[in-house]
Amino acid sequence: MYTTITIDGTSGAGKSSIAKTLSSCYRIPCLNSGAMFRMIAYTATSHFPTKHYTELSIEHIIDIIQSARFTLLYEDDMSTLLCNDTPLPREIYTEGIAEITSHIASYSEVRKHMRVIQRSLASNTHLIAEGRDMGTVVFPHASVKIFLTAELEERAKRRFEELQRECPDITYSQVIRQLMERDKKDTVRTQSPLKPAQDALLLDTTNRSVHDVLHVIQEYIKRKEPRLREEDTR
Repeated sequence: MYTTITIDGTSGAGKSSIAKTLSSCYRIPCLNSGAMFRMIAYTATSHFPTKHYTELSIEHIIDIIQSARFTLLYEDDMSTLLCNDTPLPREIYTEGIAEITSHIASYSEVRKHMRVIQRSLASNTHLIAEGRDMGTVVFPHASVKIFLTAELEERAKRRFEELQRECPDITYSQVIRQLMERDKKDTVRTQSPLKPAQDALLLDTTNRSVHDVLHVIQEYIKRKEPRLREEDTR
C-alpha cells in the first residue's frame, strides 16, 4: 500500500520548496503538477508558433497531451519529471508560459486527461503531489493533505526574488498584480477551483521559515502515516 501526500495552496506560499524538501527527507518522488501543465503549454507554443494561445482548440491541446509521455524518477537523491524521456526545460517557467498554462488549465477536458496521467504516476510508488487540486480532485483519498497559504505581500516578495533571476526587468508591482489575477482565476473557476480539502492541514507560511513549516508537516505526517519513515521508504 503506497502513501500519497498532497500539498496544495496559493502561488508563492512555499509549495515547491516544501515538496522538494519532503521528497529528499523521505526519498520518494515529488510530482509538480503545475510543471506538467506548463510543459503542455510550452509544447503548444512550439507546435503552433503563429497562433495566439486563445486560438488553440481543446482538440489541439488534447492531441499534445496524448503525445506526451510523462515519467517520474527518483534517482541519486533527486526527483525528476520527464516528458518523452527528457527533463522539462527551464523555459516552461516564464511568465508567458504561466499565462498560457492558466488558460488551458481552465478546460475541464484538459484537466480530465491530465488527471489520468497524474494518477498513473502514483500507481506504484509513495508520492508527494504538489499543485492546486491534488487533495480535492486528483487524489481525494490521499492519507496526508496539506494546504499552504500566505499573505499576498509575502508571496509577492518571494515570487519577485525568484523571477528576478529569469526576468531582471520585472517589478514588484507587476508581481503583485499577477498574483492577484492568478488568485482570482484559481478560486473562481468552475473546474477544480483552488480550495483546501476538508481533511487538509491548513498552514499559513507568512513570516515562517521553510525549516519551521517543514517541522510542523513532518510531525503531522508521523501522526497520520506512522509507517512512513524519513530516509527509509524504499
